[in-house]
Amino acid sequence: MISLMLLNFAGSSATSLVVEGETDFDPEPYDTRLKRMIIAKAEGPVKVSLFNAGQLLAEGSGDNLSKLASFFDFPLNSQRGHHAHYEYYEGNEWIAADSVPLVICVS
Repeated sequence: MISLMLLNFAGSSATSLVVEGETDFDPEPYDTRLKRMIIAKAEGPVKVSLFNAGQLLAEGSGDNLSKLASFFDFPLNSQRGHHAHYEYYEGNEWIAADSVPLVICVS
């Protein structure tokens, strides 16, 4: 669902998208669960940052936000704990070097 929302947003004329998080679960073994994800169009690679206790901001070009969407595309039968890592590595052109790494989990 989030994958499709991000893809639709990336190809639209909208400039921002807010996705409310699911907070009624234990994030163990991770430290935080997100209350809200704000996606904004900007130039260049996607930069992810955290602010205001549990809120995430992801800013980048529509093309690079489309790539972010693929990290939310889990098979329908995925079990709790199935996850993907979204983080910068040397030579990565679609994630900003100063972006906060994410673990995106099925809860």
